[in-house]
Amino acid sequence: MRLIPKESQRVFVLTLIVGAVCGLAAVSFHLAIIKTEELLVGVALSSPHFALFGILTPTLGGLLGGALLTFVVPGARGSGIPQVKVAYQIRGGRLPFRDAAGKFFISVTDRIGRFARTRRADGANLCRNRQRAWTNVRPFATKS
Repeated sequence: MRLIPKESQRVFVLTLIVGAVCGLAAVSFHLAIIKTEELLVGVALSSPHFALFGILTPTLGGLLGGALLTFVVPGARGSGIPQVKVAYQIRGGRLPFRDAAGKFFISVTDRIGRFARTRRADGANLCRNRQRAWTNVRPFATKS
């Protein structure tokens, strides 16, 4: 006797597969950002010509992302939600793989294009936290 899975079992297995693929995509996205930052931003920060590389790295990252969006994958623009709605209602639920892959790589270059602002903000928060620790300010202290 052949055992045929029920529809609910097939949907469950499909859900597990889709979840695993999405999880791997998310992890690979974060690893790509980390490796790209190590290769480009790390070199720029440790270089004796920090001012030059500190300006060129985010500028070239932004230019690369803009050029890719304009000429290679214009379908990867925006948040992706309107594209999914159009694909679902008009194209029968099909999204081009080229747009998804382009969104992946352009998001990584966008992250590099914004590294200077992020590093500066992290430094400002660190300085603010150190200042609070040194002065031992208690804004909500009650009288005893």
